[in-house]
Amino acid sequence: MIPNKKWLNKFKQWQIGECDDANISLLLKRSKRLGIDSKLIQDCLAEINPLISKEYLDPELLPIQLLIKPNQWDPAKSGINWMALQNHHKSIKIKQQLIASGLLNEILDGKQQLYEDLPAIPIKAYQDGLKKRCRLRCKQNNWSIFEHLVNEGWNEFKCKKEVALGFDRYNYLERPALNTKRFLDQRLKQLLVVVGGNEDRAREMSLGGGWNYYLNIEANPRGLYDLKLQSKNYDLVSLVSCTDELREDSKQIIAEINWEQPTTCMITSDEALCWNKKKFKLNSNRQNKGYITPFRLLTRCCVGGLVSVKGNVLSEITFRETYNCFQALVLDIAFHIFNMKRKVYQCQEVLLFRSSLNPTVPDQGWPMERMNLNKNLQHEFLDIVQLHSRNLISDQGFVEKSTSYPGCHIIKYYPQKKPRISIIIPYRDNVELTRKCLNSIRQYASTSLEYEIIFVNNGSKEPETTNWANQQKSQKNIKIITIDEPFNFSRLSNLGRKECQGEYLLFLNNDIEFTSGNTLDELLHPFGYHQTSAVGSRLHYPDGSIQHNGVIIVKGERRCVIEPGKHLSVPKTVDSLTPLNVQEEFSAASAACLMVKANDFDAVGGFDESLAVVFNDVDLCLKLRQRGGVVVVTPYPRIIHHESVSRGKDIEGVAYARHQKESGYLRRKHQNLFIHGDELSSRYLEPHSTRYEPKQIEKKPLRPARANIIDSWRRAGELDMRKPILFFAQYEQNINHEIRADIIQLLKEYRKYCNIVVIASTPSFIHKKRTLKSLQRVSDILIIRENEGYDFGGWMTGLSFCRTDVIRSQEIILTNDSFWGPITPLKELFERINGSSADMIALTDDLMYYPHLTSPFTVYRKNVIDSQIFLEIWDNIQVWEQKRDIVKQYEVGISVKLKSVGFKLKSLYSHHANGNLFHTEWRQLIEDQRFPFIKVSLLRDNPSNQNIDCWEEIIKIRNPKLSKMISKQLALWKQQ
Repeated sequence: MIPNKKWLNKFKQWQIGECDDANISLLLKRSKRLGIDSKLIQDCLAEINPLISKEYLDPELLPIQLLIKPNQWDPAKSGINWMALQNHHKSIKIKQQLIASGLLNEILDGKQQLYEDLPAIPIKAYQDGLKKRCRLRCKQNNWSIFEHLVNEGWNEFKCKKEVALGFDRYNYLERPALNTKRFLDQRLKQLLVVVGGNEDRAREMSLGGGWNYYLNIEANPRGLYDLKLQSKNYDLVSLVSCTDELREDSKQIIAEINWEQPTTCMITSDEALCWNKKKFKLNSNRQNKGYITPFRLLTRCCVGGLVSVKGNVLSEITFRETYNCFQALVLDIAFHIFNMKRKVYQCQEVLLFRSSLNPTVPDQGWPMERMNLNKNLQHEFLDIVQLHSRNLISDQGFVEKSTSYPGCHIIKYYPQKKPRISIIIPYRDNVELTRKCLNSIRQYASTSLEYEIIFVNNGSKEPETTNWANQQKSQKNIKIITIDEPFNFSRLSNLGRKECQGEYLLFLNNDIEFTSGNTLDELLHPFGYHQTSAVGSRLHYPDGSIQHNGVIIVKGERRCVIEPGKHLSVPKTVDSLTPLNVQEEFSAASAACLMVKANDFDAVGGFDESLAVVFNDVDLCLKLRQRGGVVVVTPYPRIIHHESVSRGKDIEGVAYARHQKESGYLRRKHQNLFIHGDELSSRYLEPHSTRYEPKQIEKKPLRPARANIIDSWRRAGELDMRKPILFFAQYEQNINHEIRADIIQLLKEYRKYCNIVVIASTPSFIHKKRTLKSLQRVSDILIIRENEGYDFGGWMTGLSFCRTDVIRSQEIILTNDSFWGPITPLKELFERINGSSADMIALTDDLMYYPHLTSPFTVYRKNVIDSQIFLEIWDNIQVWEQKRDIVKQYEVGISVKLKSVGFKLKSLYSHHANGNLFHTEWRQLIEDQRFPFIKVSLLRDNPSNQNIDCWEEIIKIRNPKLSKMISKQLALWKQQ
């Protein structure tokens, strides 16, 4: 029987008493597995649950007993703590009132808290962010999501355990206080202005924060006159609502910023939204506010936190007659500052804890946190924005209120002279995609704007594509040019631009599909803001989830950019993130759908053709911003991007190698941005999250790395100090714990040029007499230890054990067993080393995280060895939980520290590389540069699926003996 039909029959039988509760309950539990339509279930259950919103009538969300017997449902049996509920909701006297009063609906919507110490979060958003561990608990105990939230989720939240994304952010952890004591200029006169309340409250807030001067005012004519009059007597004036609380050291932080940023006119800060009245500062919603810009002020009134202004500037501002809320006052001040062309600085520390009595537009907030902005306040915000927009918006542009987001606005632009838009679409075969794209343009582009389409045929071969193209040539607003070259999006787009007549260029992928009316008009609207140079759009995957909604530059991580909102599909989650739901200024946007002013595009030289496939759009946007332009992403058009249907993913092979190379090119070209971070984003945002989650407090090491020496041996006589000392870190993963034969051969070759210290982190070697003898024959010092701290723990042990020798040496080399070699004689490698004047040398460099030298083979010269910083680094190696932390702290950290104190760093076989060159360019290294090694992990694991079919042939012609050893070792690993 068809599942839906079976459900309907069973449900009708149950309603007339021919099927018991157990049967219908079992069917509901198995409904997803059986493939029963969820909307059909909701329609049926709505008949018996008229007081619960239909969208929540889902057995995954709510207890089955509540769904089928709402009048008999006992909340306590679903895990609700009835005493805690009644303590927070005094009006609820009996259990039936929870549903009848509408309170349950508001709790499920995220508009009301269930308990006073449980944040209000929409149940679907809670479900969307639930941790895997918690999902498993629900499955094991047959709990609905609601049952988990009200019981175990609540208890784990109070214990500060991670439960669900978007929920855990309320367990706000105070970051360590800044080092503000190093500067406190007593001559700096700082005034705290407390708006609202009374004299006692103002005095309390000023004393608590260390202010010697305070002023209590109302936001009315008299109070604003006093503010204007008093401001000129102070260097800095900080404004705060009487309902809020300040961080204890906020005055000192503001003073230090003023000292470090003397030209700054206004300082704003991060804030935390407080919802628990009894524990005001605890469990607050940290707002990692991005930098304030005029555009962001227009669309989402983004000023917040503790607002401090130079007194002489504040005294020049012409205030409105009165303000109905504190946020309107600081919004007006911020606009005045920008209109004066003064500098604004965003302090990315929480200096203010905001009460719900002081409404604002949260960067991230659930429905309860957005409900305080009533219609009067929204109208006041709109009045202020419209007044100041006269200096920012075109004569044919205006700002209107957003109907979806309280306190937010939409820029509209209707130029009297309708501009022409040139749409540039590269394609190669896949004619069905291109046809669908064109049809959607015809249907949804615009009812009023003129446009032309320039198709760039990139060497299509299929007859069907040719036939289609011939048909399109007869259309008056279509032009097709043919470029029969290897795919290069930048070049194709630049050549397409030369054929354009429009004032605006719209770059489109051929897998884009418009699905909402007047798409071109929606893309044009943000150009009503004077400085807008480019506008991108929110893009959706075919399943409705977000594919793109802007780009944030990522500092100090493996990935170089992140796209906020990517893969999010649950509306309640998306709705909580304000930047995703307004016209928002970003550092970059995707060229899959990107409209650019033609003059601005030409002024920056168009797309950089060195970026053939990826990051060309990011580079273009960054160039436009450097020129003073603004890049905007709008959420209003409905556009589907069938991403990667035409090109595929860059996750392996040649595509992965190219992606790494182009990523490195972008990092190098915009190195200042990658070193200092995105100019529009908070450094406290989690760089791996697309949900604007707060960055986790930096992890701490588990413990100091220990030497763990089990045994040691030293060859008789002194080391030859004319040679470098080479420290070779080894760890054997073989089941039989035998040393690899190639390692002995490699050490034998190294010994021609170096003194050899082997640090074997394989304790079983002490029972392998033959292995020990083999190692002793090719080394000067042998240390056997327990494995701890990866290679850096081994090198630390060797350097400490041989401290006297290290101090006497002119040069040391740190390397490990991660290479097979030498493929070619080592003579040329050591000639390259000897020919370099650098203080630290490595085989390759890497731009990932920060520019650094890679660690498998590094050389340190005498002046580094004798430096204090070198000793400090190697005397303080720690054990970290993840290998990624080891890379950040030591592979990257050592290079950064040595460079920061003036040492010269040099890479022998690469310059500005990005990613693991030993994998992505292994063949070029060997064949073009006579690189003497091949990476073990490449041939053993090949994680990025590079083409290694010819490795044996390439090595065999250079070192047949090594080739045979590698083949034998690979076969052994395969057997294991």
